[in-house]
Amino acid sequence: MLFFFRVAEHGKENLMEARTLATVIFPTLLRPEFTSLATMGDQMNHCLFIQSCIEKCNYFFEEAENN
Repeated sequence: MLFFFRVAEHGKENLMEARTLATVIFPTLLRPEFTSLATMGDQMNHCLFIQSCIEKCNYFFEEAENN
């Protein structure tokens, strides 16, 4: 996540903001099943979770970074 946070920090230059990164990587990390449009919409909440992890990674992973 720290890598994605660093990429998102340069979002104005590389056009890879946290939302874009989350959209790209959440299917790989969480392996959702897109069986219909309804389930696809529900799975987007997972995308928001990944986006929050990227944006707040210093909060979530602060202790691991200090060790």
